[in-house]
Amino acid sequence: MVKGRRHNAFTLVELLVVIGIIAVLLSIALPAMSTAKEQARRTVCLSNMRQLTQAWMSYAREHGGRLVPAGTMEPGSWVNDCTACMSVQGGALWSYIKDPRIYVCPDDLLNYDRTYSINGYLNGEYRDAARTLSDVRQPDTGVFCFVEKYDPLGFNENSFMCSVYPSGQWVDNIAPWHRNAGIVSFCDGHAVVWNWADARTVKTLTPGTVQRDNPDLRQLQAWFGPNPTPPGVIR
Repeated sequence: MVKGRRHNAFTLVELLVVIGIIAVLLSIALPAMSTAKEQARRTVCLSNMRQLTQAWMSYAREHGGRLVPAGTMEPGSWVNDCTACMSVQGGALWSYIKDPRIYVCPDDLLNYDRTYSINGYLNGEYRDAARTLSDVRQPDTGVFCFVEKYDPLGFNENSFMCSVYPSGQWVDNIAPWHRNAGIVSFCDGHAVVWNWADARTVKTLTPGTVQRDNPDLRQLQAWFGPNPTPPGVIR
């Protein structure tokens, strides 16, 4: 009987050790799995952006260089906000991409119909917006096309508006879907995962916030289109 009790006690100790080892392994594996899932979602989002930008370029080529309206309210806009149908299906780019999944980032928890917005300088709300490809400053490299805008209501109405340097004000806000990074596409068709340098960028969710020293805001101002170009940015 004594030997039996000792055997049972020893088995219990072994079990506790095994549980402890499993807990340690899980503490190591779970963050890695989470990171891998996020990388996969970023890859999907990157592909979505590239496809949408290719559709944007195709529209311009087939309309004599004229850019698709970047808003969401006027006739002929790239998407069409409505309450009776998915907004993407009523838009001018739907004939190029007839897959509603392409319009939504897999990390997006709010905008069920659409995640992405077009640069307001590209035939959008900006007062001196480019209306054709030939109007765009450095269309091959320097101007962003699509970006993920944050709207707590999930509508993302109109285009993505950015202030012009030297203003330090956020007009629209970057969506915080990819932790400390964002997905940005450009007018030549390529897209990048961009790591934000300032932790405030993905935490600033109130339009009109002023951050004159935010390098990410200056970078977006450089990619927005209108001059002047901020100093110390990547072109």
